Amino acid sequence: MNADQKTIRILLAEDNDFNREITVEVLTQHGYEVIATENGQQLIDELEVNPVEHFHLILMDLEMPIMDGHRATIAIRQKAEFDAIPILALTAHTSDESKLECKKNGMQDFISKPFEPSVLFATLEKFLSYKPNQYTVATPVNLYDNLQTQPTVLPKLIHIDTQLGLELCGGNHSLYHQLLQSFTRSQPATLLHFSATSDAEYAQEEFKRLIHTVKGMSGTIGASQLAQKLAIFEQELKRMDVKQDVILIETALKQITQLLDLCISEINNYLVHREHNNPQAHTTNSIIQADIVEITKELQLLLLRADSDASELFQTYRLLFEEKMEAIAFKELDNAMREYDFDKASAILEHALPSK
Repeated sequence: MNADQKTIRILLAEDNDFNREITVEVLTQHGYEVIATENGQQLIDELEVNPVEHFHLILMDLEMPIMDGHRATIAIRQKAEFDAIPILALTAHTSDESKLECKKNGMQDFISKPFEPSVLFATLEKFLSYKPNQYTVATPVNLYDNLQTQPTVLPKLIHIDTQLGLELCGGNHSLYHQLLQSFTRSQPATLLHFSATSDAEYAQEEFKRLIHTVKGMSGTIGASQLAQKLAIFEQELKRMDVKQDVILIETALKQITQLLDLCISEINNYLVHREHNNPQAHTTNSIIQADIVEITKELQLLLLRADSDASELFQTYRLLFEEKMEAIAFKELDNAMREYDFDKASAILEHALPSK
């Protein structure tokens, strides 16, 4: 180990699984040791059960349940023994007002989400006396066993900047594909939530948190247009009167839902195509069972309601259903969907791919 290198321990508070995974992976790959918590209270608990000098720096998300980043920072700064530890905000809010509040509460700096790894590391090094020991870290597992098959440029998608997403993952192909998979697993449920949201829910914190979460996930994978629309919508929800502006809210949410659906479709088609054309990708479970379970649930709901959106959803994931079903069952399902026989399609689906 070089004289200017040692183990650097970072304590992270991040409630979103998606963001927590990428932050831990990027930091670990660069040589940092990371302890991850899900909210401010967990972070304080972790801080208190370890020696005062155990952690060298804290990365603090701002919007978290139980205890948010602002309250956690204030609580930490009230304890003299932790006064010297740097606290950096991880935030999607980059307004001057937000930055001022971070400084006022005792944070030294802030890092915008989604973060660029180079910016993250440069900011960390401003507050650390040592560099992490990068040479003790195992090389990250790559999607491709044969380096010659690893693509230097990912395919261009219409609504997702894959090169940007890869850069935000520190160039780690394996991590980026994991995040794409995670996005396709989690977001069909978001589509259902959006379509079932009532007027009264627009003002509720749970709905606002969902918008904030999906915005962050979208930005991280390179779905910049979707992230931007969600960011605008998030701000509009704060200033709009839900009762008076309900039509404007519904219109904006419909546009977001359509764009989210397109992003999910693009990712799924890419992952299925990639799996069929790269046998080595099977080892990474590119399309795992959780995907088809969630999508089947969504399709069944639409079929039971005789909703015409069922046809569009089926076409979006047609290759995935073909892969997961027996050939005869898939052909029957495909024919039923072409004939708009939703009752028959539902029965076939329930027998071939139970959604429970």
